[in-house]
Amino acid sequence: MRRPAGIAIALAVALVFCCVRLASADALFTFGLDPKSQAAGNASVASAPDLGAPYVNPATMSLLRRPLAGFGYFYSGDRLTTTNAPDAALDDTRGLALGALIPIPFRHALADRVAFGVSFFFPNGAVLNLKVPYPDQPQYLLFQNAGRSLAVVAGLSIRPLDGVAIGGGAQYYDNTNGRIDATVDPNGQVDAVVGEELTTTFSPIGGLLLSPAEWFDGAPDLRLALVFRDEFSTTYEIPVSSYIGDIPLNVSIKATSLYTPRHWTGGLSYHRPRWHAEVDALYLEWSEYPDPNLQLHADFTIPVLPVTFQDSRTYDPDFHDTISLRAGGEWIATGDDRWDLRVRGGYGFEPSPIPAQTGATNYLDSDRHVGALGGGIGWRDTDGRASSLDLAFQYHHVVPRTFHKGTNVDAANPGYPEIGVKGGIWASGVAYSTSFDFEGLGR
Repeated sequence: MRRPAGIAIALAVALVFCCVRLASADALFTFGLDPKSQAAGNASVASAPDLGAPYVNPATMSLLRRPLAGFGYFYSGDRLTTTNAPDAALDDTRGLALGALIPIPFRHALADRVAFGVSFFFPNGAVLNLKVPYPDQPQYLLFQNAGRSLAVVAGLSIRPLDGVAIGGGAQYYDNTNGRIDATVDPNGQVDAVVGEELTTTFSPIGGLLLSPAEWFDGAPDLRLALVFRDEFSTTYEIPVSSYIGDIPLNVSIKATSLYTPRHWTGGLSYHRPRWHAEVDALYLEWSEYPDPNLQLHADFTIPVLPVTFQDSRTYDPDFHDTISLRAGGEWIATGDDRWDLRVRGGYGFEPSPIPAQTGATNYLDSDRHVGALGGGIGWRDTDGRASSLDLAFQYHHVVPRTFHKGTNVDAANPGYPEIGVKGGIWASGVAYSTSFDFEGLGR
């Protein structure tokens, strides 16, 4: 009887691990979407809209007067090192970004006040991919799945009053659900029915933009913004029901993908004819992070054998909320009515939500200093249609950090007696965008 039981359990776990790699993750939260905001250190919720506006702040889209479309490519890698333990693996992120912002040609009171936008990120090599290591395996939990999933963001913006813009939308993902029903006869023959589906889930986004300069003559061109993004996690769950002869075997397997916390962003920007600067602050609710490990619950009893299956152990991540700060801006270095050269730069401080790893888990993370630099060349035709080619580079410096294990941790733990992380992550992006006209939308 043990052999059929082992076959059934091995089959179930193998199927689940094969499918658990099909889950979603989020590159936009980690690195940003378009080079203009990436080059400013992602301090851009109160700045002019670009291809990433549906994600950055959907309210800004209604500031556009012409449709805007573009495409780009994103690539990131790492220079992270695990100290005092085998190096944890972190895959590169590569992908194609597409976006379009369309002012809706209403007339009369709604003219030039409503816009729609959509942005896409297509990762190279995988539409959906997720890794779920063992809990004690050293892992870069907050980065290991970034950029490994298709992401779609759509939004709508309206300016009900001069100087006031509001917007809303959602970021869409695929979630995975399924069920396995199997029967194993005493000879080890397996008959199984497997059902699996990809379901659409979404994370709401809302934005507000205020421009007091439009209310008061002579007031400085200050813009205030507030953006809300709800939490998101993809939960993969498969119940396995089988019979080994006449003995029922029920196994429930569940895993949670990379978790994006609910967060609020406040931004303040100051604009001049040749430059603008912005400061953003983010409050991130990391304390709601669920257990990211694979959970296995088995209900199986052999009447003639004292065999007991134990459920997976639950580990509370015990993350804490954080406040991130970002600052960035843009300067028009040179140009005229037909073309210009722009330089961008930014800095961000991202504190780690991960507590000291004194127990069995080895989640590697530390505070990050994010430096960003980039620029772009813009040109315009005689009708005012504008195009630009933009570049961005980011480097996330991970402050060296060492965790010391408690005395109750098994000496076989890969992080015993201490484990640490140092190094950094780099990211780069390039994009081309252009405004255009089509019948009914020309300005």
